[in-house]
This record gives sequence, C-alpha cells and structure tokens, in this order.
Amino acid sequence: MKGRIMRESLAPEVRVADVARKYRICAQQLTQWRRQARAGRLALVTDGPAEFVEIELEQPSVRNESDAKIEIVVGKVVLRLEQDTASTRIAEIMTALERGA
Repeated sequence: MKGRIMRESLAPEVRVADVARKYRICAQQLTQWRRQARAGRLALVTDGPAEFVEIELEQPSVRNESDAKIEIVVGKVVLRLEQDTASTRIAEIMTALERGA
C-alpha cells in the first residue's frame, strides 16, 4: 500500500498534502517515503504488467575479487553495486530508474 500511495503522490499536478489526507496519513510521513524512494531505499509499486529489461553479461576481466562490482547502465545513469547485492534489491532499483524516481 505504501508504494501505491507514494506513486500516486508523484503524479503531475498532485499535492502531497491532498494524497496524505485521502489516505489519512501525515504529509510528513509521505514526504519521508518519497525521499526514501529517490534514494533507492523504497520501491515504487506498479499495477501494470511486469516489464523486462535486456541485460548484457560480459566476461569479467581478471582482477582482484574485492574489486568485483555490478554495473547497471540506463541511459546516462551508471549505477555500480557490490557483487553481493540481492537480486530483489537490483530489481527494485531498476524499477525506480525506469519510473524516473
């Protein structure tokens, strides 16, 4: 529910206070959720069908294991993550990037 409320508050011409009042939550709480989403700590929820993103895998060059990273490129955005980042977290980040959060 939190993700849907937050997504609704991000629509053009929508005021945070109006959405908060509609769902009987504090406007400051909704603002905090929006900040968390922008920071990649909270995923936006979609009601539509799942979308898939093409992923290219390359053979890693020989380097120190501690240097290994996951690199995601979406348009002009390059995101580097630790190699032990959970797949669910990567999916949340990709969803947020696609939605422009």
